[in-house]
This record gives sequence, structure tokens and C-alpha cells, in this order.
Amino acid sequence: MSKLTIGSKKWNQFVIHGAKAMGIQIDPEKADQLAVHCNELTQWNQKFNLTKITEPIEVAVKHVLDSIAPAPFIPNGASVLDIGSGGGFPGIPLKIIMPSISVTLIDASRKKVSFLKHVLRSLELKKIEARHTRTEELIAHQKYANAFQVVICRSFSPLDVFVLNAIPFISEKGVMIALKGKNVTEELALLHSISRKAKGKNDFNLDNYSLNIQSYALPHSEIQRSMVILKQNSGISS
Repeated sequence: MSKLTIGSKKWNQFVIHGAKAMGIQIDPEKADQLAVHCNELTQWNQKFNLTKITEPIEVAVKHVLDSIAPAPFIPNGASVLDIGSGGGFPGIPLKIIMPSISVTLIDASRKKVSFLKHVLRSLELKKIEARHTRTEELIAHQKYANAFQVVICRSFSPLDVFVLNAIPFISEKGVMIALKGKNVTEELALLHSISRKAKGKNDFNLDNYSLNIQSYALPHSEIQRSMVILKQNSGISS
């Protein structure tokens, strides 16, 4: 395929068709918004080194399509926490294609959060915020405790670290979603090991969750991905 330009009609159609292959419908207006996000990313990246992925087709596949893959598992109107959002992935693309959700993006990098706030202003998105913070700092604010129906991350940390960071934010029967590479066997084994060592009611125990592993290939590529979905079966004591 000839080189595309982010935001061109061909690039937008590339994203729309890729999403359709995943069972996700994106209209041209949303494709335009996704392009604005990605264009701003590549512009800011020239000064602030926000991402190593800058080639337009790779941006479409590895950033946009990868970010929207969890959409079928996120309820309409859900409150979503994106941990380690970086350049806004997956939180901003999910917000664009699912306007009903509310999203909180957090990242420990001030320059990345500055970029996120810039994109949110540019797109005039509502019910979404970007905060320069870490999970251990955010949980000190009582309003965020057990406040999210979905906590998600993409390449933020090993699975066990993500889960332990996410638990304090999950509402009753909430969902944790980790976007991972092809092989998650070792990370799952470690998660099982931590669960077996659980003693107290506040320790992580897999018996309190339903575990769903979705394996898939990103459209327009041979990239294999895994999505780890942990749904809480009952409320977590705080």
C-alpha cells in the first residue's frame, strides 16, 4: 500500500475498514476526530518524544485499532479509568467512538499529560479528564475509590502490577482490561501465584473474578494480541 497521510480520506477509510473487521462501526466524523488525535501526536512527538510509532499505517493499526479493540466489552455510559495513558491510548480513541462513556486518563509524565489536555481541548471532548498523577496518589482522593466500572491499560506494566493497582478503583462487578501482546502465559502464571498466596479478604483472589482471555489479530496486519479481562463477581471490601 502506498504511503498514507494521517487524516487523508484514504487513511480515514483504512481506519474505518479496520474497525469494521473488528465488528466496530466508526462513522467519518469519528474517523476525523481520531485523525486529529493522531496528527497532534505526531506533531508533538517531534519535540517531546511521546511515541516510537509515527508511520501513518502503524499509527492507525498499532495505536487506533489496538485501542478500540476493547469497545465491545465496555458498557455504554461506563466510567473508565485509563492507567498510564501515555499518548492517550486507549482512553481517547475509546471516548471518541463511545461518546457515552466518561474517562479519566492518568499518567506520571507531565509532558504526556500536557499533550493529553491539549488534545481534549482541540477535540472539545466532554466527560473526560487528564490528570498528572500515579495510582497511589489518585486513590488518596476518596471520590476515585471504587468509582470506575472499567479500569484499563495498554502496555502499562506486567499484568499482576496492573491488577493490584486497579483493584482499589473498581466498582462492584467492575471490569479490569489489560491489552497485551500475543503471549500472556507467564504473566497469567504469576497472577495465579499471587492469588494462591491470598490470605486476607483484601488480598487479590482469582476466585472473586471471572477471567476471559481474548486472542485476536490486529486488522491490516499479522500482529497477534491478547486482551485479559477480569470481571469482579462481587464487591471488593475497602
